[in-house]
Amino acid sequence: MNALILLNITIISAGFVFLFSMKRKMEWKVAFIKQNEDHPEAKMHARYVIQWIAAAALWGMISMGLVVWSFSL
Repeated sequence: MNALILLNITIISAGFVFLFSMKRKMEWKVAFIKQNEDHPEAKMHARYVIQWIAAAALWGMISMGLVVWSFSL
C-alpha cells in the first residue's frame, strides 16, 4: 500500500513539474502560430503543441486512474 501511494505522489508531482516547465514554451509557440499561420515552421510548432496537450491529457488520466485504484485497494 505504501509503495502505491509513493508511486501516485511521484507520477503526479513529475507531471506537474513537466507541465509547468513547458507552459511558457507552449504559450510562445501558440503565439507564433497565431501570428504566422502561413509560415512553414508554424505547422511544426502546432504539432508540438498538440503532442504536449495529448501528453498532458494522458498524464491526467493515468493520475486519476492511480488515485481511484489506490482507494479501491
